Amino acid sequence: MNEEGSFSWTAEAEALALLARETRLVVVDFDETLYLRNSTEDFLDAAVPGLVAAIGLRALDFLSPWRWTGGAATRDVWRIWAVMLLMPWSLWRWRRACAVLGPRQANVALLRALRGKDVVIGSIGFAPIINPLLDAMGGAAFRLIACPWPGFAARRGGKAALLEARLGAGALASAMVITDSLADAELLRRCALPCLTRWKGAQFRRALARIYLPGDYLAYVKRPRVPGVLRLLVTDDLLWWLLVSVTAHAPGLSYLTGIELLFFSFWSVYEIGYWENDVCGLRFEADPVVALEFEDFVATHFERRAWVWAILLGAAGLAALGPEMLFQAGPKWLGFLLLLRLLYYLYNRIDKPTRIWLYLPLQCCRSLALAAVVPLGVVGILAGLAQILARWQGYTAYRRTKGATWRDTPSRAVQLAILLAGLSFMALARPQLAIAGWPALELLIWSGFLARREVSAILRGARWKGG
Repeated sequence: MNEEGSFSWTAEAEALALLARETRLVVVDFDETLYLRNSTEDFLDAAVPGLVAAIGLRALDFLSPWRWTGGAATRDVWRIWAVMLLMPWSLWRWRRACAVLGPRQANVALLRALRGKDVVIGSIGFAPIINPLLDAMGGAAFRLIACPWPGFAARRGGKAALLEARLGAGALASAMVITDSLADAELLRRCALPCLTRWKGAQFRRALARIYLPGDYLAYVKRPRVPGVLRLLVTDDLLWWLLVSVTAHAPGLSYLTGIELLFFSFWSVYEIGYWENDVCGLRFEADPVVALEFEDFVATHFERRAWVWAILLGAAGLAALGPEMLFQAGPKWLGFLLLLRLLYYLYNRIDKPTRIWLYLPLQCCRSLALAAVVPLGVVGILAGLAQILARWQGYTAYRRTKGATWRDTPSRAVQLAILLAGLSFMALARPQLAIAGWPALELLIWSGFLARREVSAILRGARWKGG
């Protein structure tokens, strides 16, 4: 341990050498250590049908019910129960899969070094998932201390508390601990010989990453550390589309469903632009800003898969709007998606200062895409323009201000101000448009709700300088 209280990394060869001389209790982490992948993710990955499992898990990520059961530590409990409830045969299939996965993903060098030692496998994972893997790896003789079944209490308490409760504080204090994760810092602090090691071949593979759903690239690669990013997409974009769409059309369930499907059709192509932006950044830029998760993203035929979703969802959305819409508006919607793809192609290959000018038509596409296939009222168009100008203003400030970040500009408050000003001027100029009707009121209320924190910060920071 260094002076700052953090732990230094131990090389793989050094860890094995230390282990060879060890005669006391050895506590070994399981995931990405003894087993070179993540057992929970592999269990979820084995669920069939995969598309149903993927949709269920993405829906859980959107709802994030673990916010009320102890936070991210309990996320896997919800995910495992969701899969087992939707697909009760999953545990049976998993036991069969372990016969292949166990020997293939075992840390052979570490397994050999542990033979003849007093070994405890310590994991915050789940015993019913780990046990068949451990048996298949040839580690049935080792003691396993893990969560007995997917439950919240053990996950909230953490690995150190779980091990101390089973082994006793004295046994843990005299043990050697081998782990790959800084999340085990508390456990490393409580033991006699901490060994923090990353093992060759270890990897974290997100469950069902081979299945692309619209929104995946945003959530798992582009903004992986933004809490609730999918909820932000829904509140800032999808719900805005729905509110704008009813400014010239009486809403019905089929109509609203069609708008939702069209949104995700659009977003599939928009995410191609996100992906291409990272690809071009790595290829052409000296200082690309690309998340580490990009390396693990399954990019094989990504653009093709995204286009399949775009076409299928677009066709379903237009059909939901009305059977005749598929033939009347289908070519226009496809042409619009091709235009969006062209704009992003140019945007990703032009210098950053000039991108400011291409960002404007991109945001026009993002906020007013529906105008390509359904009529929008004047209020809807004005609301779309408010969103476009607010986002463009924020992006311009981000590009032209050294050290600026996206969060430095209160774009939602700007959007509210533009919308309010536009509606006010329109009410004075053309009161016959009845802009005080429900569509305008709904858009104002929702825009105000989104901007509430930014407006509050602006008001708190205001200072009166008059006499």
